[in-house]
Amino acid sequence: MQKSEIHDIQDYHYTGSKVDYIYDNGIAGWFSDEERERTGFVRFSFQFNVRLNSKNAKPDMSSLKTGGEVTIKDITAAETADGYAVTVTTETNTVSFVCDYFYSHLECYDGTSYKNIFPEREEPELSEEWFEGEHTEQITDGLELVRRHYCRKWFNAEGKLTGAHSFCTYRLLKNGNELHAWTNIDDQVTLREPLIQHSSGRQYYAYHVDLYGISYIDTETGEHYDYVPEGFSHDYRTPCGESFIITDIHYDRDSDLIAYGGCYWAGPGEVFAGDFTNPLHYNPHLLRIPDILEEITGEEYEGDDVDFVRWEHDALIVKMNKQEIAVSKSMIWEKVQNGASDK
Repeated sequence: MQKSEIHDIQDYHYTGSKVDYIYDNGIAGWFSDEERERTGFVRFSFQFNVRLNSKNAKPDMSSLKTGGEVTIKDITAAETADGYAVTVTTETNTVSFVCDYFYSHLECYDGTSYKNIFPEREEPELSEEWFEGEHTEQITDGLELVRRHYCRKWFNAEGKLTGAHSFCTYRLLKNGNELHAWTNIDDQVTLREPLIQHSSGRQYYAYHVDLYGISYIDTETGEHYDYVPEGFSHDYRTPCGESFIITDIHYDRDSDLIAYGGCYWAGPGEVFAGDFTNPLHYNPHLLRIPDILEEITGEEYEGDDVDFVRWEHDALIVKMNKQEIAVSKSMIWEKVQNGASDK
């Protein structure tokens, strides 16, 4: 959530909104159809807070719960000397309180967006004060990668480190000539097995320009495709939401299917699969393998690690709970072509 200003309440009409979550000091729900059309927002959530030793009492939203559907009549807010005076009125009850500050989350869509936000991004200006070193990696004969690492650090008044963020610039060189250069603005993942020998006879190199998404370059022509998904629904003030973090790549030349290992942030290991027929124009909708394990094994998937093992002649082999499970290539192709299940 974003720490917010009063216009996040005053500028929008909450009348007719449907509440689907009420917790002690917050509320979340769906804007009315009229407000969706007017603003483009589909969902809202608020968290109202008081500081330690504040003279304001902690808000209590529990009285708004009815056991059934809760519809908003109005949400109002005004700045006072003591903070923000807020009133939430539903069709059955009203709660009024003063909070010291609040967080809001206003979303422009529901679910997941596969829109590529990379073309809209502004490249960061990297200060040489942040520079921490350079490393050159030999990928193949004639192909090498030059990585320059930058780390921006924040310190408090006492000089204690309070935060850091890593950026890296990369130059892919072929026979000493620059083939392509890019910046990874969130360099937390080192891809395993990034070089791909495609069934078309072309060679591709995979890389990250962000924590999310995956990009590819043709190592002969330098033609490349950079992709960062808009991701899960998120607050309108942030450029993207969370999506699957790719850490390892496993291409099957016989089928032109590709499997990605990785995870969602702080989640269990997972495997996704997709169509890799055209690497520079690939379909970003992937099949989330854990979603179909129940269909294959007859057992409910409970969030265990799922790891890539290998490709076989007619199947993708993954491991869960120390057990190898085969997912047929025909099933993957069928589900990918009919609409993959990633979410």
